Amino acid sequence: MDLLSHDVLNNNQAVLSYLELVLANPETTPKDREYAEKALAQLRTSTLLLENARDMMAVRSGRTGNMQPTDLARLSKSALKELGKFFPGKRFKVRWAKESPAAIVMGNVLLKDLVFNAFVELAKADPGENVEIEARIVSSDKGGKPSWTLLLSDRNAVLQPGARIDDMEYILSQDSSRMVRVSGFLFAMMGAGILGGDFGTKDLGEGKGVELSLRLVKAGEA
Repeated sequence: MDLLSHDVLNNNQAVLSYLELVLANPETTPKDREYAEKALAQLRTSTLLLENARDMMAVRSGRTGNMQPTDLARLSKSALKELGKFFPGKRFKVRWAKESPAAIVMGNVLLKDLVFNAFVELAKADPGENVEIEARIVSSDKGGKPSWTLLLSDRNAVLQPGARIDDMEYILSQDSSRMVRVSGFLFAMMGAGILGGDFGTKDLGEGKGVELSLRLVKAGEA
């Protein structure tokens, strides 16, 4: 899998470069630009799926790198800036419920991808063109571990089959053929567990949307 993903990712990068050249060309027509942007978004999604599969293998084997203090709020706001590249047909508005605290958690190279996958999966769950996400970071003490929890909610999002925690645990243990459909959620769940926290999805009910939660251990208090 490592060799295959490496080769495919290299091919994807080559195609990405050519598409970016098309978009950078001032002679590209608006219609051709639209097609190129859509192709670019699909290719980025393909790349993310492969990276998720590769990273899940690293998580399962324990190859996750050294832990170090990381600012969860800053990481979240940085991840938001990348969303538009994956969804050229959507417009995003993210509201922080209040000024986020200096939420320093223990993480490694996986953490940035965990946070980004949570935003991507929530955006995918919203069928509309205008996506509004409520974000907040709260302190908790679940299981005796002082933690910071990133909460993301979208009133228009709908959880797809397999995206609930019980479903994902079943897929991981019994039905790996369905992994690709919810790979972002699975990667977030597995990665958060490796980092000592957890990831959850919650259906808030009809008209209330979906809430995702990513809990991570506070730095220096594990």
